[in-house]
Amino acid sequence: MIMRGLYAGYPPVKGARCRVVLSLEEEFASHLVETLLDHFEGTTAALASAASAT
Repeated sequence: MIMRGLYAGYPPVKGARCRVVLSLEEEFASHLVETLLDHFEGTTAALASAASAT
């Protein structure tokens, strides 16, 4: 998908930049999964707590 057309006409954002990972020194998938699970575990607990309060 070409994204250039999607954002055509929008003003440039000062200081915006894009980084691209070209190589990794370690396994990334396990780190990503652990980070996401930690995030969603907290979110799930907060949602369960809010649901039980109603």
